[in-house]
Amino acid sequence: MAQVREAAFSMLRELQILPSRRPLRFLDLFCGAGTMGFEALSRGASEIVFVDRSPECCACVRRNLERLGVKADAAVVRETTVEAYLAAAPDGVLQVMALTPPYEEINYDELLKTVAQSAAVGERTVVMLEYPTELGSLPPVIENRLVGMRNRRYGRTVLGMYACQPDADWDIRTEEFSDMFIRQRRNYMPN
Repeated sequence: MAQVREAAFSMLRELQILPSRRPLRFLDLFCGAGTMGFEALSRGASEIVFVDRSPECCACVRRNLERLGVKADAAVVRETTVEAYLAAAPDGVLQVMALTPPYEEINYDELLKTVAQSAAVGERTVVMLEYPTELGSLPPVIENRLVGMRNRRYGRTVLGMYACQPDADWDIRTEEFSDMFIRQRRNYMPN
């Protein structure tokens, strides 16, 4: 959904994460066609890691990387499950993680615990997660490691943003992680 993607990158811009003056490594988990990763590249990310278990999705991302002329050292495609990737953390700590899972196939409690415990998450790592409104709101703190920064509703989708050991100057809004907040009309975007 284009509105959610635009909102995610607006949040990153608001926190002055993207564009970045320093190299920024971006992880597109459940990448599908790679939309979040390609958007991050266009907004100044220096390295993108695309992860999906589907060979078709990974092949699509590889074709698009080739068509766009993306340098080999700027993008990596990992054909594996998200859980296996997070457990191994082969690319080390990443600055931003975007998770756009298929809603009906995911246990969000397990996914968030796995993300929070992953070696791919380090100081100042930002985790953005799309999830369905039917779940209600996610918790404001996950595994005493990820702190809720933003939680906004766009139609049926809620976009939660967490950070591990966020910068002191980042505006932390854990109060947005309540069912009442995500139901408020001001968080809706017109369809």
